[in-house]
Amino acid sequence: MLNKIRYKLVFNRARRLNLRGEGLIEIECSQRKRRIYFSTHTYVKPENFAHGSVTDTANADSLNYALCLMMQEVERVELEYIKKGVEVHLPMLREAVRQHISPAAKLSDFGT
Repeated sequence: MLNKIRYKLVFNRARRLNLRGEGLIEIECSQRKRRIYFSTHTYVKPENFAHGSVTDTANADSLNYALCLMMQEVERVELEYIKKGVEVHLPMLREAVRQHISPAAKLSDFGT
C-alpha cells in the first residue's frame, strides 16, 4: 500500500527567535505519524506568518513563491521514486534531498 507523504510549512518549531526577533520556517514531511523537517533557511517575524504562508511584508509574494518551490522540489523527489515503483520512506527522502540527487538523475547530469 502506498503511503503518501504530506507536506506543510511550519514556523518556529524550536520556539526560539534569532537576535532580530525572527523565526525559522521549515518544511514538515509526515508519514504514518513520523515526521522529518527540512530547513528553508528563511526567517520572518512571528506576526508575518499565518496559516502556512508569509503575510504583511513587502516581499510576501516572492517569499511564498520561493517556499512553494522548495516544497515542490522535495515532493518531486518523492514522485520520481513513486514513478520508479519504489515505496518511499522518510529516511530515504531525507537522504535523497540531502545529497541533491534525484532518483531519475542520469550519469550525463554529473559529467563534465
